[in-house]
Amino acid sequence: MTKASSSRAKPVRQRIRPRVKSRPGKAGEVESLRQRLAEAEDALRAIREGEVDAVIVSGSRGERIFSLSESESLYRLMVETMSEAGLAITPDGTILFANNCFARMVQAPLEQISGRPLAQFVGRDGRRHLRSLLAKARRGPSDARIVLDSGGASIPVHVWANLLDRPDGATICLVGVDLSQLETSKEMILHLQEQRQVLAESETALRKAQELAHIGSWTWEIENDRIHPSEEMLRILGVGQEEFERAVPELPDRLIHPGDRERVRAAIRDGEALGPRPPIEFRIVRPDGTIRAVWGEVGELKRDSRGKPEIMTGVIQDITERKAAEEILRRSAEELEEIVRQRTAEIKSRDDLLRRAQKIEALGTLAGGIAHDFNNVLSTIMVNAELALLEAGNREPETGHLALLLQAAGRGQALVRQIITFSRQKEQERKPLRISPVIKEALKFLRPSLPSSIEIREDIQESSDFIMGDPSQVSQILMNLCVNAAHAMREKGGVLKVALKPVGIEQRMSVKHPDLQPGPHICLIVSDTGCGMSADVVDRVFDPFFTTKPPGEGTGLGLSVVYGIVKSYGGGITVQSEPGQGSTFSVFVPRIMARPEETRVRPEVVRGSGERILLVEDDAVQLRGVSALLERLGYTVTARTDSAEALALFESHPLGFDVLITDQTMPKLTGSQLAERALKIRPGLPVILCTGYSEIVDSDKAALLGIREFIYKPFGMREISQSIRRALAAGAS
Repeated sequence: MTKASSSRAKPVRQRIRPRVKSRPGKAGEVESLRQRLAEAEDALRAIREGEVDAVIVSGSRGERIFSLSESESLYRLMVETMSEAGLAITPDGTILFANNCFARMVQAPLEQISGRPLAQFVGRDGRRHLRSLLAKARRGPSDARIVLDSGGASIPVHVWANLLDRPDGATICLVGVDLSQLETSKEMILHLQEQRQVLAESETALRKAQELAHIGSWTWEIENDRIHPSEEMLRILGVGQEEFERAVPELPDRLIHPGDRERVRAAIRDGEALGPRPPIEFRIVRPDGTIRAVWGEVGELKRDSRGKPEIMTGVIQDITERKAAEEILRRSAEELEEIVRQRTAEIKSRDDLLRRAQKIEALGTLAGGIAHDFNNVLSTIMVNAELALLEAGNREPETGHLALLLQAAGRGQALVRQIITFSRQKEQERKPLRISPVIKEALKFLRPSLPSSIEIREDIQESSDFIMGDPSQVSQILMNLCVNAAHAMREKGGVLKVALKPVGIEQRMSVKHPDLQPGPHICLIVSDTGCGMSADVVDRVFDPFFTTKPPGEGTGLGLSVVYGIVKSYGGGITVQSEPGQGSTFSVFVPRIMARPEETRVRPEVVRGSGERILLVEDDAVQLRGVSALLERLGYTVTARTDSAEALALFESHPLGFDVLITDQTMPKLTGSQLAERALKIRPGLPVILCTGYSEIVDSDKAALLGIREFIYKPFGMREISQSIRRALAAGAS
């Protein structure tokens, strides 16, 4: 063992930088430094050439001995066991030494590696990089990335190279790091970072979703009896984390409503024993006293290896607002059902009214045609009866017979008026009318016709009893109602009550009776103590031709006519009746504040002075009778049954006639068409239009055409004479 002095060892461990600037007295120091460097170089050369086995280093702590053979063994062990590939190769690339890590990389036995070219273990594409690395290593330290061939697989390796001078020649030392593991680690790190980011985003989204849906979650560590609530669950319970942890031992008693505690405990016990359970609804009581409705569900139950419950999960949702909305919805549904029920009843009532109206309309059309033809017959009877009376003078019994004939015709005329009233679909002309005098007058005429066993009681209030109506129609309403009441009491007698009073219709009653509109009304009440009616009869009492009277005693039109008149007045009628309890009919008619017009007395028969009349009537029998009647009144009559022929006659002599009297319903040209053409030829011509019944024309439409008078059949001498006089007077003015 060669001993090196401390003066020779120190230059190796220390770096001595010579001073550039020389000062006096320093020349000896420089020379001493050069000498020490030379000694250090000799020592290093001896170590490299193996002449030195150990080095003794002297210092302030004494001398220390370093064995070079032990150090070499230590370094070799370190190289062989390090996790990086270690190689020693010749400058041309032949492997002198390789460690175990390199052998594992190339999947080759360690003893088969030494002596082989390194290029054999490098992929074809990486050999150029290897040659470049070795060339650079001869000039100094270098590094490069090459790809090793590992049993058909490629391993990227980063290699550092350094040239080492040895006594037996130059050697290049290589150290390589497996980049595949590093890249895999990087990828794993990046993947874990991405997963962590996704997890964080998912947790954030979950917290937000729970907050929006008011759904909280919890996890229960059963063995440790620790519950981990979500933030939303804490918000639902109205507590913080610390307060919740304090409340956990007494959670059911502190936060769950007393009425629901046992159900919640049972659900948790069942979940602990059986796993997921159906959800339940219960109430919680927050620390501030607020009661909230919640929905809870026990979820998955995790067991340990022994089957013992370990972890239970569940959810809780605040459903207070939903329950409130459901309650509002339930109430709304009940209200809607009630409205639907009411509307259904109203629709049924309206359907009944519609069917009744349609039946009345259909029968009205038929009745209108019957009335038209019947009026023509009555017109012939009345005109000829009046002519016969004029001829008879005061002779009896002819005069009496003719008077009875006219009386019968009058009764037929009243019946036809009932039929016309029933059949008309348009409102008739009405005027302000005080109804109480009409009612009293009708009762005077009615009293003598009733049996003495029927008592009439009146309760007529005369204040504010004005309506828009027609006296004859009002009388007809009362007469028909009273006749029906008397019929119900004809066997045992009874009391007939007639009352008249002002009333106000409220919205509630209007809903119940769609015919009635809210506002002031006059109510006419006719009640009896008779036999009464069943519900089925009440439902059909206003149907046309429906009657409970024996055949031959009733037409079934009385109450239908009443219904039609009241409906045309914008009013309504109600019926209350039970078998054996009598009946009460209440008629409601809109009340007005206007004063009625004074009734004017119509003058008697007015005779003519030879005025020329063109009379047009397609019924030859009526034509002869009316023509004779007009001539007896002093007029000159030209009669025609053909309206077209009459028009041609007028066209040829437009100034040859003073008045045109025409029937409405005729073939070829109707009466209104004939009048319209005649007025075009001679404007201002007095025209009188007659009709037994017409839905096409009425007094208003006739006036628009320029027709001065519009009268209904049957008419007598007074009606026709008055119409002629008014038509001539209007033309003269």
